[in-house]
Parts: sequence; structure tokens; C-alpha cells
Amino acid sequence: MKKSIYLLSTTFLAIILFMNVNVMGQNPFYVDLVQPNHTNIKWVVGESYTVSWEDNLSGPIEVWLYNPNASGWVELTPDGGVTGTTWVWEIPNNTYPAGAGYKIKVQSTVNPSAYYDEGIAFDLVYALPNSITLLQPSVNNISWAWNTIHLISWKDEINENVEVWLWDPNGSGWVELTPDGGVTGTTWEWTITDARVASGGYFIRVKSTDFTDQLYDDGDHTFTITKTSGTFKQIYQPNSESIVWSKSSTHLISWRDEINEPVDIFVYDFTTPAGEFPIGTDVEGSTFLWNLETNFGAAFVHGHQYKIVLKSSVDPNVKIESKFFTVNNTVGSISKIYQPKNNSSWTVGTSHLISWLDNLEEPVDVFYTNNGGTTWISIASDVTGTTCYWDIPETGMTTGNDVVKIKVVSTEDPAHTYLESYPFDLTLSSGTDIDVIQPSVSGISWALDTEHLISWDDDFPENVKIELVRYDNATTISDQVTNPPKTIIASTEGSTYVWEVSAATSFGAWDYNKVRITSVDDQSLTDMSNKTFAITASSGTFVNIIQPNGGEDWMDQMDYLVSWNDDCPENFKIDLIEYEAANTANTITYPIVDDSPGEPGSTWTWSIDQPNDHLSPTYKFKMRITSIVDNTITDISSNYFYIWPYGKSPSTITGIGGVNASEVVIYPNPAIAQFTITAPGTINRVEVRNMLGQVLYSNNVEAAAQTNVDISGFNAGIYIVGIIVEGQSITKKLFIQ
Repeated sequence: MKKSIYLLSTTFLAIILFMNVNVMGQNPFYVDLVQPNHTNIKWVVGESYTVSWEDNLSGPIEVWLYNPNASGWVELTPDGGVTGTTWVWEIPNNTYPAGAGYKIKVQSTVNPSAYYDEGIAFDLVYALPNSITLLQPSVNNISWAWNTIHLISWKDEINENVEVWLWDPNGSGWVELTPDGGVTGTTWEWTITDARVASGGYFIRVKSTDFTDQLYDDGDHTFTITKTSGTFKQIYQPNSESIVWSKSSTHLISWRDEINEPVDIFVYDFTTPAGEFPIGTDVEGSTFLWNLETNFGAAFVHGHQYKIVLKSSVDPNVKIESKFFTVNNTVGSISKIYQPKNNSSWTVGTSHLISWLDNLEEPVDVFYTNNGGTTWISIASDVTGTTCYWDIPETGMTTGNDVVKIKVVSTEDPAHTYLESYPFDLTLSSGTDIDVIQPSVSGISWALDTEHLISWDDDFPENVKIELVRYDNATTISDQVTNPPKTIIASTEGSTYVWEVSAATSFGAWDYNKVRITSVDDQSLTDMSNKTFAITASSGTFVNIIQPNGGEDWMDQMDYLVSWNDDCPENFKIDLIEYEAANTANTITYPIVDDSPGEPGSTWTWSIDQPNDHLSPTYKFKMRITSIVDNTITDISSNYFYIWPYGKSPSTITGIGGVNASEVVIYPNPAIAQFTITAPGTINRVEVRNMLGQVLYSNNVEAAAQTNVDISGFNAGIYIVGIIVEGQSITKKLFIQ
């Protein structure tokens, strides 16, 4: 259940709280059965149906069946239930009798008593009303012989008799098998005579005697009528599509059958079908020794796929085919190249061992390609054994990733018997690795006009190139055409580099960046920072408005101190935001300190000069202070303050505009153990905060024009001193050594 909470006025707050108390009492979780869950559903025994539901539970769901004929509820799904919102139930033939009163229930595996839903009762039937379904023969690869009896079976939900018809592919077309008027029940025995031509392509149709053209069912597959009653069971050899035989070799063909007569053996070219060629006639037993060269060897084509076909010598329709096998010109093969591996990286001007495995009788030739296989260049010829050395040329080689391959070739059959290695890398450098160390962790932020150390680790002697690569987010690199990498330095030695981040060299602020360092000799030796880092316009992170921050009553034509604290080195711009009291959506922004050059420090004296028709109570105001280099470093008054016409302010306005910030002095600054404050009036209160805004010192002084503050327990750093003089707030920065 989803709840939507809208922002309401305080007038209706009590009503909302009361409604929430009542809603919290309801259960937010559910499971609802969708199918089967309506009246008059009939599901057929032996068929498959989808049970579906809706839920918002995190765990699996169990599906249960109520069996009115047995012991009630029975779980259908496996232990542990199922995920998702559907499950297919294959209704077994002999488990649940046809009848009414069955129900489906879906329930939680975690708390089934609380989260479940039970559907409306449905019926199980053996067949749908006014339907007929052929059961036998209706599967693939059925062969029935002359002079044998076979059962034709079906299921139906009709009252009239059933006719059985045969499709004869040998010219007769449809032939009725059952006597006139059809037969009753759901089975009929058919005696096959030799009047039927032994062939494939037969199939059975069962149909209603009353609606012969509308209500019938055909077999899903054709079947074969044979002269003999036996069959072939299995070919043992050749029995794998990975078999490769030489055309000059001899091999044993073996099989298992259940026929009494001899068999005829044929070979069939599957690649370019050209008929079956006999290689053995009237073969007794279940094996045959075949010499490929003397028995049909001249007709073989290298690399073609072939099959062995066994046929009954009495009925050629009784047959079996082997799996494909391949015939090659040479005996044996090159099975594996051990070296180079698919992850090898070799360097120009070095020597490497090439090794492989073969079972060839003849020598081999070894080649390499450096252009994707367009040209193969010899490394060694007529090599006996399984190794050779390659002195890689120093010049004329293309380097990079996956640019070289090795090929080992039979000297007897170079067009067909060979093996290529995986492509591997070729480098110009003797080094193998480079790792960027800094910047390479998350959370790094570098500001413009600051210096930072880039560092890396490598194992090669040449210089490196350093680039800045920009990303659209933490994981997606920017389009390299519209936002290409920027070169930090084209070539530098060693493993560190001090980078001065400067907007003047086009390295502007950007949220997601990585440093990429690459060998100047081999571009494949490269690495990038593990994490993105930010380049910011400012090294600071925050600004907090101290005054005005809401509730102040100030008077037009008077001077007031605007104050804030921050950790930024740059100046700030100041905007006055005017709100129409009757409709705060209507605003006007007045820049009162612009961004050129902005205001330094953390205080500024504002001489108010508002138009007479834009003062309180018709209008109310907020102050916004923003870094002049980074618009994200900004703060706005927490609440509204008011500017009243001169001389017409509320009685709450007292002591307005009395003290100038420049007249309040703290010294020494920097300080060590103590500092002094002097002012042209009574010092009411002193607070010292750290850069996180935490108050470390607070004292209601109510002294005369001078007071001392003990800071002997403070750490070195920058602090914000808040001073109230004659009721007016003034802020100063203090440096402690």
C-alpha cells in the first residue's frame, strides 16, 4: 500500500495525525490469485496451464491444490516455492481424476497463515466438451511393420461414434480404416497388411461421425510402414560430429539392430548432396571394416561432412543414419598451440619459443601475420618436432593489442590441416605495466590555481604522457570527440609530476575527471585513475550567513553589518532577495555586492537604500552570499528579515547602526595563548567557533570597551570570532599559531 503525504496547513495537522494512526493499523503486504479464479474453468488432464498471481512479498510463493477426492490441500510447487508471479502446472495423467471442486491456493513461504489467497473452484476433465484428441500414433519416429497389430487411441468429449482414417502418401490419399458408422470408445486395433506400400509419410486422423469436416484431430507426426518388423537401435561408430578420418585410413563401422536379414551400408556426402554410395552389401552381423582409400576413397572431397547409412536388405525404409564425420587428406591433425598464449605480450627485437601439439607424420611450416591474416610471413620451414624459435624483427612491425598471430601448417595438406594461435600483443617497450597511484581514490577534490602531485609506478625506461580525461558521471566517459582528453604534459620522466591546475590552460572546473598516464613509446602501456575526482573552482567548501539570518528589523537609510563565516580564499558576492509578503512566489533579486571583485573577509557594512514602495510590511527579505568563483558555495538567510521606512520601524528596533566593523579590533592576530578585543562601545558577548561552525568559547562579557580571551587550549588553525557590541553583531577571522 502506498501512502502519499501532502503538505497541509497547521489547521489540518491533527486530522492528518489521526488518519495516519488508523492507516498504520492495516497490513501493507498481500498476495492475490489471478488464474484460475473465475467460474466455469475446465482444465484438461495431461495438459499444461499457467497459475498466476500478484504480490508485493519479498520471498518465494507456494502453489497448493485442493483435491476434493483425497486428503485436501496438496503442495504442487517444489520445496522452497517459486519466484516471480507465474508457474506452469503440467497436470499428470494418472494422479487427479476428472471432477469438480478443485481449487488453487497461493501463499507466502515465510508466513503462509497471514499471506495467502484461495481461488474459485474449477473442474478437471479428460477432454474439453465437443473435442477429440489423437493420442497414438502421434509421436516422432514411429515405424509399424506389415502383418502387425497396433492400437490407435484418442480421447474425446462427444456422444457420437468416431471414425479412423489413414493418409496414404502413395497416391490413395485419405482412406477410412474403421467400418461404416465408426467405433465406440477411445481405442481401435489396426492390422497392417502388405497392401500398404512400405514407405514413410503416413498419418492418422480421428473424427466425429456426425461432424466429419468440423470435429477431428490429426497426428502431430507422420509414421512409417515397413516390410520388416525389426529396427536399427544405434550406430556405435562413427558416433560423434568431432570425428575426422583420413581418406587413406581404415575404420570399423559398428551398430546394434533387431532385424533378422542382412544390411546394406552406404556413405552419404552431406556437404554437397549427391546421393548414397554403397560401400557394403548383404553384410551379416553388426560390424564392417571399411578402408576409405580402396572403397570409394577417390570420391571423397577434403573437409566435406559425411554420414554412414545402414538399411535393411529387405526394406530400405528401415534404416538409420550416423552422426556427421569429416574426411581430410592427411592422417592426424594439429590439436593445440601452447605458445604464444592468448594473453601473451611480446616485444619487437626479442626471441621467443613457439610450441604446439600435433600427431602428423610429416613436417610443418610456421608462419606469422601482423596485418590480420592478409599476409603470412615464414618463420621456419619443414620443422620436425613441436617447437621452433622466432627472432621478432625490430623494425617494420605493427605494435598494439591483438596484432600478431602464429600459424602452424602441415606440409602435406597446407590448405586444410593447420592451426592458428589466438591474436596476441606486440609492444615497442620492454616494460609491461603502469599503475596510477595518485589521484586514484574516491573523494578527491582539487581546486583551480592549486598544485597537486600526480604519481605512478611503472617498469619501463621511457617517458610518459599525462592526460586529463573527463567523465559524464562516476562511471561513463565523456564523448571523446566533443570533449577530448586534455594534455597535462606531453612527456615527463620519473614517477611523479607536480601539476598546477589552472583555468588559464583550459582546465576548468568539472565534477568527474580521471588522470591517464601512457608510455610515449607504446600506447598499449597505459593506466587511468581508479576513481574519478573533482576539479573545483574554489578550494573552499562552505559559507554560512550569520547576519541577517531571519527575524531582524532593520531601518531604511541606516547602516548595518552583514556577516558570515566561510573556508574560502576568494571574495563573495551579496544579493538581496525581496519577497512579496502576500505571495512569496513573487521575488526580485538586487545585486548589492557584485562578483567583480566581490567582498573580501567575512563582514560588510550595508547602507540600506530601498525604494519607498518596496519596504515592510508589504515586503520581506532574505540575504544570499555566494562565492564569486563557484556558484555551488552559497548560503541564504534561514528566515525573512524586515526593512522598515526610516523613522517608522516597530518599537522592537533599538540601537540601529551604531558601530562600524572597522572600529572593532582583535589583536594579536595571529595569536598564541590569548587575544584582546577593543571596541568603541560596550562588548556584550564573545563567541569563538571553528571552521565547522562548532562553538568552542562563549561568554556574556558585558564589559567596557576591551576584554581578553584565553585560547591556550586551542589547536593551531583558523577560527571565527563573533562579537556583539552595543547589540550589533560583528564577525572577525582569528589565526592561532
